[in-house]
Amino acid sequence: MQTSLQGIAKKAKLNKKYRFRDLYRLLNEENLLDSLKYLNNKAASGVDKVSMKEFEANLLTNIQGLVKSLKEKRYRAKLVR
Repeated sequence: MQTSLQGIAKKAKLNKKYRFRDLYRLLNEENLLDSLKYLNNKAASGVDKVSMKEFEANLLTNIQGLVKSLKEKRYRAKLVR
């Protein structure tokens, strides 16, 4: 985990009422790729029905698209039913 993310995790743990601002600067390809190693590869697909194996088949393209959607604030998480 990058130093900046470790700092955020530490601050969140120490001060549960702290309100974080400007986390969009951390939404980049490097951080998203790094965060993949913390996901459970054996978990079921999410509400979008895309498995980890399917997502990883086009990993860089998927990550780039996700970062673009997040930066443009167009990303909308699907509702869990």
